Amino acid sequence: MPKPHVAIHPKQSDAPMPFAPGILVTGGKLLFISGCTAMNLYHSHPHRPEEFAFPEDTGEQARRVLNNIKLTLDKCGIAFKDIVKATKFFTNIDDQDVVNAIMKEPQYFGDHLPTSTTVEVKRLVVPGLKLEIEAVAVVPDRKQAPAARKKPVARKPSRPARSRRRR
Repeated sequence: MPKPHVAIHPKQSDAPMPFAPGILVTGGKLLFISGCTAMNLYHSHPHRPEEFAFPEDTGEQARRVLNNIKLTLDKCGIAFKDIVKATKFFTNIDDQDVVNAIMKEPQYFGDHLPTSTTVEVKRLVVPGLKLEIEAVAVVPDRKQAPAARKKPVARKPSRPARSRRRR
């Protein structure tokens, strides 16, 4: 099955890029993934401080963020290669190289490059969080599996249509 999206590169570049300049979606449905942090995906609202156990290390926070995103991807039967847009929010923009390196790990994006926006913010929802990522993915149109198709119902042969000629 062809990919439901194609990377668009307006020109060739020798510089390694952590993103694609554009992606053309050619099929499927769009999945919008809310911003994920290193906190548990499901947590109390209003927030309860005792639920805020997350690592201080940027790399470990990045892995937890990506694993939270993976939960939603898995539920839809897709993978990181189906993400076409990622927006990364950092409390320290200098952390982006660490996060980009982790995103390239094979269990995450590997060599797939989504479009990307990187933003530095004053703070995230809970003090100590360093990264939040939201994403848009394409869920490919799936053809119905042959085993799941209904068998045609046998019908009685129909009688030939009567002619309606007037005499």
